[in-house]
Amino acid sequence: MKLKLTLITSLFFLINTSSSGQELSMFRGTWSMQYYKDDARISKKDFGNYISQDSEREALWKESNKSLAWAWGAVGAQFGMLAWQIIRRNNGDSQTLPLMANIGFGVTAIYLGARCINLRKEAILSYNANLDKTTIMEYGVTPHGLGLVMSF
Repeated sequence: MKLKLTLITSLFFLINTSSSGQELSMFRGTWSMQYYKDDARISKKDFGNYISQDSEREALWKESNKSLAWAWGAVGAQFGMLAWQIIRRNNGDSQTLPLMANIGFGVTAIYLGARCINLRKEAILSYNANLDKTTIMEYGVTPHGLGLVMSF
């Protein structure tokens, strides 16, 4: 009898819980982005693993990584154009073409960097929106008597 009462009581306390997820967030750090799951800081790899649990969020995350790679490529090209502009200046040649290319690659890098951040925010908001849906299992009244009840 005691064993049965202990099992029923334990089952009641174990099942009468609500399951809810932990929110993901991203903040700018001094040198790079910092990723958090609630209050705990996590690595970028772990953050990517949480995001990749759904194909829609994973697609947004991969697209943001592509945008970031292209943005860094544009920054590299901008430095190349700056070097070309300095060389042409020292030779006394016209600097118009390297200057235009330098400005173009700079604008492209800024656009792609902002796009990367927006795509990551969209993926995070999509992940966190799914956490609002909680499921509660509790011991309660059913149509057939007392039992486990699941609430959405």
